[in-house]
Amino acid sequence: MSKFLKNFFAVAMMSFLFAGAAQAQEWTQVVSTVLSEQSPNYRDVLINNPGVYSEVRLQVLNEGAHIDRFDTISYILWGKSVSDLAGRYKSGEMRTAFMGSSKVKFVRIYARSAHPGEPVRVRVWMR
Repeated sequence: MSKFLKNFFAVAMMSFLFAGAAQAQEWTQVVSTVLSEQSPNYRDVLINNPGVYSEVRLQVLNEGAHIDRFDTISYILWGKSVSDLAGRYKSGEMRTAFMGSSKVKFVRIYARSAHPGEPVRVRVWMR
């Protein structure tokens, strides 16, 4: 095989590998929902694209809403807390946390609004 063809195939393979790696790093929106204060004080939400993820991004669209706790739940209903997402949020604020690679089917969100009875709008992305 000529040196030109070897170089061509090497460049083609590297381009293919880098394109695949870039796609694997894209954020996937898995939840867009409205939470209300209720008993119990959490809500389990089935995510749109269950799969293996290692990072989570949470956006709260209400001013002053408070996330007490955020858990990921696997296919076998094993829960894992993601502590970096807890706290008070400004309107539209996003926070990102690393959760370790795991299969995720549900998220459990413990949320409170700034004003009692006001719903809390959230969006969740994962990659």
